[in-house]
Amino acid sequence: VTYAVLAPLTCESRARVLEHWLRIAGECHGMNNFSSLYSIFCGINSTPVYRLKKTWALVNVSLVELFEVFSVLFAPQKNSINFRNSLNSAILPAIPHVGMFLSDLTFNEDGNATVLPCTESGFPKKINVMKLCKVAGIIERAEEFQAAEYCFHPVEGLSKYIGQFREHERDELYDLSYLREPKKSAGRKKGRIV
Repeated sequence: VTYAVLAPLTCESRARVLEHWLRIAGECHGMNNFSSLYSIFCGINSTPVYRLKKTWALVNVSLVELFEVFSVLFAPQKNSINFRNSLNSAILPAIPHVGMFLSDLTFNEDGNATVLPCTESGFPKKINVMKLCKVAGIIERAEEFQAAEYCFHPVEGLSKYIGQFREHERDELYDLSYLREPKKSAGRKKGRIV
């Protein structure tokens, strides 16, 4: 997404591509495809795209507002509560962002001992059943999403189009961003160094 927005040479062309991705993000949201929605949002919200003030100024206001809605949805505050609520209220079929499950599993693993230590009264070590129940709950929730399927058919032209993109290094994207819309230099201040 980031490269697709940065590739066009003119601000007008970049704005049209950005609008196109925002519309696709809106469709993903409507279909409860949180995985693709999050990926598109991250690409648009990346510094190389977000900093393009001239390009953003040409984007349709309603699409900028849609981007702001997604910014609130994916805000990290309170353990991504907005995203969690949206995901939990989604009507299946839905495609969750797998990172949510992975971070929950990691948090549970790192924050809870699998074996509880011996108590002062001399009882032996015990398995932390609460931790394992939390793991089971996270996995069960992921399996709920797998139970419902979309009825999509592959579109060969679209698959080829997506397949032509390659990954770009972060520095390459930053360089391209600054090439498209250079930083304004503050200018040199006159004076002497004492």
